[in-house]
Amino acid sequence: ADPDRSLYLLRTVTAGAISGCLSAFVGSPFFLIKVRLQTQATSSTLAMGTQHGYRDLSFFQVIRKIVADEGLKGMYRGVTSGMLRVSMGSAA
Repeated sequence: ADPDRSLYLLRTVTAGAISGCLSAFVGSPFFLIKVRLQTQATSSTLAMGTQHGYRDLSFFQVIRKIVADEGLKGMYRGVTSGMLRVSMGSAA
């Protein structure tokens, strides 16, 4: 086996995993806000799951509410599992 070739593969996989982690970390707050807005019930539907009370709020109002209720750390709720999932997929 050529040592340069195996080192190249290791660097490529590592770079893919790191880029996946970074993209999940950066995108996680936007995904969180999107999901919280999507899980709101309207008056004519029966909602399943957690209701967060963000109905009729704008994107930026939801950000303010999350930060006020949960702190800045709340914007990254669930980021660890997303980083693990995406880093494995990006490394492959």
